[in-house]
Amino acid sequence: MVITMKTYCFTQTFSYQKTGKNGALKLTPDQPTNCSSREEAMNKAERLSDKRDGVIAAMQEFDESSSEYGQFTVLAKYGNIPPGALGEE
Repeated sequence: MVITMKTYCFTQTFSYQKTGKNGALKLTPDQPTNCSSREEAMNKAERLSDKRDGVIAAMQEFDESSSEYGQFTVLAKYGNIPPGALGEE
């Protein structure tokens, strides 16, 4: 069986949202945006960095036939990023 990994590039933004009865702020992910290349992801992340509380540009390998994920790489990061968002434990 041949494993063919595809690489998906994307940006992920984060915004502070009020949560609970006390209105505490929590950094939450917004909808990710697919990009056609590493360069597009990095450029988009830079443009979004002044509009969102945090932004990452990243790429993720994925095998569509087995639904297995491969290497996750952060290309750029700006602002506040919640724990775990960069692939660390």
